[in-house]
Amino acid sequence: MWWWMRNRHVNRLVHALKQSHRIGTVEGMPVRAVTEAMASLVEQSAYTWFAQEALNAERVSVDTAAQVVTSIWCRAFFGDGVPTSFSNGD
Repeated sequence: MWWWMRNRHVNRLVHALKQSHRIGTVEGMPVRAVTEAMASLVEQSAYTWFAQEALNAERVSVDTAAQVVTSIWCRAFFGDGVPTSFSNGD
């Protein structure tokens, strides 16, 4: 079930990046491979910060976690030119 849900999510993002943003590669790498890596970053970060929270030296809030992974994700695909649709207005 998890793999199916993850693949559906990755497929949707790859489609949006290609169709809406005309992104087929990121620094010469296939957009699907980068999207899968970014999905893994989010999954592993959530596991580390929340499922294993008691083992962390410092607690990470949900807000901080969202800011960190969103920043990394957007920079991976858009560099410093993050579309306004991804901006929170700050």
